[in-house]
Amino acid sequence: VSEPESQFVSPLHALSKRVGLIVLAMSVIMVGVTLSLGRSITRPVRALTRAAQAVSRGDFDAGRVEVHGSDEIGVLSLTFNGMALGLKERQRERDIFGRVLSPEVREKLLTGTLELGGQTRRVSVLFSDIRGFSSISERISPQEVVKMLNEYLSEMTLAVRPFGGYVNNFIGDAIVVIFGAPLDQSEAEHCAVAAALSMRERLRGLNRRRVARGEDPLRTGIGVCSGEAVAGQIGSMERLQYTVIGDVVNVASRLEGLTKELSDYDILINESTALPLLSRAELTIRALGPIKVRGRNEPVNVYAVIDGDEGNKDQSMSFVNHRAPGE
Repeated sequence: VSEPESQFVSPLHALSKRVGLIVLAMSVIMVGVTLSLGRSITRPVRALTRAAQAVSRGDFDAGRVEVHGSDEIGVLSLTFNGMALGLKERQRERDIFGRVLSPEVREKLLTGTLELGGQTRRVSVLFSDIRGFSSISERISPQEVVKMLNEYLSEMTLAVRPFGGYVNNFIGDAIVVIFGAPLDQSEAEHCAVAAALSMRERLRGLNRRRVARGEDPLRTGIGVCSGEAVAGQIGSMERLQYTVIGDVVNVASRLEGLTKELSDYDILINESTALPLLSRAELTIRALGPIKVRGRNEPVNVYAVIDGDEGNKDQSMSFVNHRAPGE
């Protein structure tokens, strides 16, 4: 029996073509399945990556991922959301903590570098308060007093912050600022006086706004004293406060009170503050001589920081022995 070759190989070609089409179809299906499976894995991983980048920027609201399923990726997403929420709460607590204590003290407390007790440091202490605050409080409501104080203290805090001042305390209308602690400052005296001048300038701007609103302008007195003090955590393990203790603090308070008697000067400093600054051409410092202040047996050599347009440095004027009221 004889048959043409083409008739014999034709079914083989058809079978080979059919097998090739099946293999191609299976390959396409496998590629589709692989891509789908890959996307199901990489999509949540990319979402986790974007959320982690948002958390690293501090954007905790964007640092949340959707949880799909209960597999390993789902468990990881759920754990990540819990971690981001915890970091958000911790950051909020740090912010509140920093507003209560100041960022410098907060960081030292969180790192465990502050303990009960203190170190002897050379610091400059600045005291400031509002003149006639009691009479002002009598004329306005308590809510208006709080509003006034918040506006005033906010301005004063912004004034001292660029000079490294640590706002130690608000005592009613008074503000206590420390330079040289908790962070060291090589020129604490200059920083304190520069902050006092900045406070004076910001008060002028605040008074312009108050007058425009039909309110009375505010007057303040500032005392700056430099010297050694013990700086550290004072109190008990249940209640601690970072502050400075020493005669330098008392003298700063007395100098601030002396501005009520020497009403021509609103910034008074002691000799330890003035001497390092006498060579600075941008400052106008006037020596007022030894003055007896309340609560001290020895007089204090007092200097006044005056406006630049009031004259050049005048250290040759006669010293006048002033006495505080009641002395």
